[in-house]
Amino acid sequence: LKEAQGSLELRGGVIATANTTGASGYIKQLSFIVSNALGGEPMDFTEPTANTTGHSGLAASTSTNKVVINYVDKDQTVNDLYWQIDKLGNADADDLLEANEKFKITIGGDTAGSGAGNLMDALGTDLTTNKQFSVIVNTPVGAVLEIERTTPPYIDEIMNLH
Repeated sequence: LKEAQGSLELRGGVIATANTTGASGYIKQLSFIVSNALGGEPMDFTEPTANTTGHSGLAASTSTNKVVINYVDKDQTVNDLYWQIDKLGNADADDLLEANEKFKITIGGDTAGSGAGNLMDALGTDLTTNKQFSVIVNTPVGAVLEIERTTPPYIDEIMNLH
């Protein structure tokens, strides 16, 4: 029961932001909204510390975040991506995702090679057209949320990956 009370739920689509558009375009950022399934136990979504010296798109090795987000596709597995949250609606000021709250998670910064970096910095092979991938959100307690998507044959500036 404790595992069920600590589960995440995806709310809506996965939004992809392009670095380059077109038939040979690629993605620099992914974002999605999560909530606490079943009105369960609060989950600590303290953001990871940015790796600003390496601009790697990964969390700093000294980061104390409890939620870890990984990326997997046919070419690679990348663990502990850098991400940020935006608290939506009636979410309070703390970093706990509680009953009836929604957090928007954004993987990667806006610009490659600066700040924390983004997906282009984190991935060895870019997230391009017609590519199946998974984003795996690991919480400290409860089930893992795995989000599987495929990019379209043409990359637009902003896309909802259904």
